[in-house]
Amino acid sequence: MVDGEAQGNIGRFDPVTETFPAVANTATNEDRWYPSTLIMGNGKAITFGGTGVGGVSPNLLSAEVYDPDTDSVTLLNSGGNVLQYQDVANAYPRLFLTSVQNANPNIFRVFHCGVAADSWFYDINTDTNTSTVINGPTDPQTPGPGGGEPAGRLQAIYVRLHDGRIMAAGGDRIDETAVNSNTVSIVDPQAASPQYSAAANMNFGRSYFLATLLIDGTVLVYGSGTSTELYDPVANSWTNTANMSLNRAYHTSGVLMPDGKIIVSGGEGNGGSGEFGETDQIQIYSPDYLSAGPQPSISTAPTTASYGDAITVNYSSSNPITEVVLRRPGSATHSFTYNMIGVPVSFTDNGPSLTVNIPTNRNLVPPGYYMLFILSDNSGTKVPSTASWINIGGGVVPDTDPPTPNPATFASAPSATSDTAISMTATTGTDASTPIEYSFVETSGNPGGTSSGWQQSAVYTDSV
Repeated sequence: MVDGEAQGNIGRFDPVTETFPAVANTATNEDRWYPSTLIMGNGKAITFGGTGVGGVSPNLLSAEVYDPDTDSVTLLNSGGNVLQYQDVANAYPRLFLTSVQNANPNIFRVFHCGVAADSWFYDINTDTNTSTVINGPTDPQTPGPGGGEPAGRLQAIYVRLHDGRIMAAGGDRIDETAVNSNTVSIVDPQAASPQYSAAANMNFGRSYFLATLLIDGTVLVYGSGTSTELYDPVANSWTNTANMSLNRAYHTSGVLMPDGKIIVSGGEGNGGSGEFGETDQIQIYSPDYLSAGPQPSISTAPTTASYGDAITVNYSSSNPITEVVLRRPGSATHSFTYNMIGVPVSFTDNGPSLTVNIPTNRNLVPPGYYMLFILSDNSGTKVPSTASWINIGGGVVPDTDPPTPNPATFASAPSATSDTAISMTATTGTDASTPIEYSFVETSGNPGGTSSGWQQSAVYTDSV
């Protein structure tokens, strides 16, 4: 967005160079402000909704697919409508990849839910909308038919649980006249006839807040006040947890880190010093599972894997390993964390090592980077390890760690082999990526000296 105007440009972040270059000769077919993007099982990215120029009408009903291999964008439904309502529901629509029972990455459905009363599927195979899940009333304080999904969940949280169900919680009416809701509903988009069912209410009403799926499958919610609380989907219960030092609301961001903690930053509210109460303060939440007993430790694990691989993970642990979880980090804004996926995977414990089975279904685990956690059981509490990063179905992970020794050293002191030559031998380096190259640089400035340039040999003779 530039000067308040929606833009159609696409950029790709390079984590190695920490740059965000625009994709050459590529732009979306429509300028979009507040769209939502979902990574698909085939590695492409699908973008839904958003608003037009200036962030005002028209609210966009279209969707499009970006192909990173060809840097091209294609509109779905021949550019026709994909979303069903031209209202605020099109701003950051909540999207989930479903039909995970189908391993074909090109045949699946996108489950759309959010501000509007209805939730529905978009069938990628037929390029059509299908199956409105439920049509609730207009008040988020009033349960829908059969105790189902309350409508008008403005700035509510939606989270895909470990078992594939989707939880909705909190929110306000679209006109923001209702008190923050504490209601919770859960739907299984894989069911034959999906319906929202009421779950245990939160302890506090909330809107403009955020949720993070934790390693053990519980869900931490925070914001819309200083309080935080934890949902256990197995027990269907909420537990109050530690308070934050200030209220965080609009634009709060939260990320699960490899050590199992959650880093919370930004947000507008009552505690910040900015024009709208925004803050630059960062806080870190440490879940109880980090202090519930000795943590297991991953000693070695692959950095890449293909679908269907059986990988070996070496570990140490004082307690038996009971679970292995793949966790995609996701990115958070406006009460939603996009592409936040947690998937328990099957494994065999061989003693000092695990054989971990990477799913074959790309729609369950779309290609990309995941944190791999192992969890042990300590008197009924799941205790996670620090994660090991793994790139699934996405090619080679860039190696950004330098070879050892770092810095490079000489194996022996340089020595003259004649009146006009000096021989140098570097200490042989080791690195996960090969081949290793060496560079000998002339620094004296004397006539006749030359640098080697990069070479694979650890020996160099500089002669006049």
